Amino acid sequence: MKFFLAISSVSFALAATSPAVADEDLLNQLSRYVPESVLSLLSESQILTAFSLSTSRDSNAQKASRIEYIATSGSAPRTYSSQQLDLVREYVSDDELSRMSGQHIGSAMAIAHSSRPEVEKRGLIRALSAR
Repeated sequence: MKFFLAISSVSFALAATSPAVADEDLLNQLSRYVPESVLSLLSESQILTAFSLSTSRDSNAQKASRIEYIATSGSAPRTYSSQQLDLVREYVSDDELSRMSGQHIGSAMAIAHSSRPEVEKRGLIRALSAR
């Protein structure tokens, strides 16, 4: 029932305002859980799904993990801005970055924004580049 109410409220919000403003408001609410670089990976339908997850009773860490998963696990090809790629380049060489799939780059960005120690981030991101 709560899921239905959340979807209904999202649908009402989208119908009541312009699409760009509604999406921006939803993204602002979702930015409590994941960084903007992860949110930039979400499609319109994924934004709605992520918003419904953000209204659940899960802990903030669980919400963040699930929203991050939605943003980085899609099989559709993704393009990244130079700023996003520069973030990953802080941990790997250009050669290693060129071998990474879109999904691995998204995962690397999520790791780079995490609260893990720098040494652990570097190891995890390098492991992604070797896959």
